[in-house]
Amino acid sequence: MLEQDKEREEPTIVATQDGSDTLAHALLGEHYHSLFGAVAESEHIYIGAGLQHYITSCERDAESTIALLEVGFATSATGSAHG
Repeated sequence: MLEQDKEREEPTIVATQDGSDTLAHALLGEHYHSLFGAVAESEHIYIGAGLQHYITSCERDAESTIALLEVGFATSATGSAHG
């Protein structure tokens, strides 16, 4: 494999609009998180679309508790899935 091809296969770290980092894969033209930012994406998905929806639309009593579990792919420090 040519060195330039290997570099295109390796994800790179990219700063997003909210100041958080994400991984970019040049060969695929994809980013791990939204370019608006990982923090903004998480707030939109988990807080805005998830928690706020639950709070405003689900019946529960005043002593109800909410348990959250988020399971996803980890982003390695090197950005390499090959180790």
